[in-house]
Amino acid sequence: NMEKYYKSYEDKINEVKEEAFQKLQKNAINLKANAVIGISLDIETSPSTGIIMVSITGTAVKMI
Repeated sequence: NMEKYYKSYEDKINEVKEEAFQKLQKNAINLKANAVIGISLDIETSPSTGIIMVSITGTAVKMI
């Protein structure tokens, strides 16, 4: 049914989003930053192909 379909789709979006946040955090750590500010999240989906694209950007900073 459609409820299961949408729940599955939502779960996949959350999984991809979490992976993107983890990559953002890893990149910030590699830059010796301890925080990320100005985070912007963009999610694009294509239900006909099942493709989920997540773009996350932010500014890595070192707070003292």
